[in-house]
Amino acid sequence: MSRRRRSREAALQVLYAMGFTAQDRQEAIAHVGMIESDDVRPQDELSTRLLGLVEQHHDAIDDAMAAALKNWTEDRLTASIRAVLRLGTAELLFCADIPARVSINEYIELAREFGDDDSPGFVNGVLDRVRKIAGREIDSAPAKGHRNGRA
Repeated sequence: MSRRRRSREAALQVLYAMGFTAQDRQEAIAHVGMIESDDVRPQDELSTRLLGLVEQHHDAIDDAMAAALKNWTEDRLTASIRAVLRLGTAELLFCADIPARVSINEYIELAREFGDDDSPGFVNGVLDRVRKIAGREIDSAPAKGHRNGRA
């Protein structure tokens, strides 16, 4: 697993913890920090960026998710898939330096790990609709600073 995927997973764990407790981000980071890996901490650069975007743009992220959830409402989602979609939506809306294809693929993999058998396809469909809402193209070339389309 790549370092950036572990960073996304750490952000997912913090967001998930915040959703189930009254903890703020710092308290959730401290809690998740107890299960961190040696090379990725919940407060690393990408995790911090993603969690900050979710906090700063919560309403815009939820609005884009609601628009992309065809025949679904957010309250029907499991907590883990809701967190996956929030982070993926934040990345697609506010991280133009990361290719959309990379973002979507990374969150499909997290859905595979933290959801059920239907989760990867569901996350793919929702995040592709978010990508279109955001006016992002499925990138044919990696963004500057990314090798082989990997983030």
